[in-house]
Amino acid sequence: MRHVLFIILPLLVGLVIYYIPVDYSYGALVRNYLPDTCWAFSFTYAFLALWKGALTLFIRMIPLLLFLGFEFMQKFNLLTGTFDYFDCLAYILAYLLATLIVLNNE
Repeated sequence: MRHVLFIILPLLVGLVIYYIPVDYSYGALVRNYLPDTCWAFSFTYAFLALWKGALTLFIRMIPLLLFLGFEFMQKFNLLTGTFDYFDCLAYILAYLLATLIVLNNE
């Protein structure tokens, strides 16, 4: 049950945030970065929980490398999108939080 909460709930929170009207006095920051943080947390948690038996350092780093790789591909126009350092920070924080949770529950 805990796995479902840590995977599905962040995705639902991120989805709801996309549909909430933005109050630009506070909402732009939340709307732009919290959904990214939620999906990155969910993906990292699911990935690490799935590979729990074989968590080498390289396997643990795959989600973070993917997140940052997509951002840097945007920076060098290999993917459409806008590179943003705050997205990178959101991904790193989500990755660290999910990793700590998974590794502390082994």
